[in-house]
Amino acid sequence: MVESGDRRHGAGCLAAGARGVGQVRSEHSGGRWTHRTPIRLAPANRGEVVWCDRIDPARAIIRNIPLPESGRFYGDLVLHDGAPNGTRMRQGSEVPVFDELERLQRSAFRTYVLDVPGSTAAQREMLADLAFESGMAAEDWSQSIVFLCRSCSEGVIHERHDDDLRATRPELAAAAAAINEESLGELIDAWRQRAGYEGRVGWTLVGEDP
Repeated sequence: MVESGDRRHGAGCLAAGARGVGQVRSEHSGGRWTHRTPIRLAPANRGEVVWCDRIDPARAIIRNIPLPESGRFYGDLVLHDGAPNGTRMRQGSEVPVFDELERLQRSAFRTYVLDVPGSTAAQREMLADLAFESGMAAEDWSQSIVFLCRSCSEGVIHERHDDDLRATRPELAAAAAAINEESLGELIDAWRQRAGYEGRVGWTLVGEDP
């Protein structure tokens, strides 16, 4: 299965791939979100686990940038099951994972896969920070997503036997969630100036339009 971390100390997603292999995401550091809950998107299909803001006992807003295969987007409002199905660790505490039942509302954000060759992890972290300040989102998928077997995804994560999955994971890019290309371009221009990045930047729109 694929899992995203609660990155914002890394971002929090999990997507299940073929044969039960999935990804894990981390949560962003800095205490920006305080009611973060992991939700498994499309549990009968890819099973990507993302971190969400739970706004009531049955609904949550996605706060990772899901992989395109999930069919979900940053800011989507989803309905989730009330029965936990696995756990994750957040800030030293074990928290339950809930399965998505359906998407209630598509957000206005689009997902863009970014090509930023030669950028450093610190520069990509700066991009995520700047995106947050600008009311958007950005993630370094190469750092925020790891792979889990199904038993770990739907239970408690074990480090040892997931090392083999991490070693065989595909190359992952960075991504941004923006309303349109104009706002994305403004974000990238500001980031290049702040981070001192001199390489070329390319992006590809993926997924459906809102």
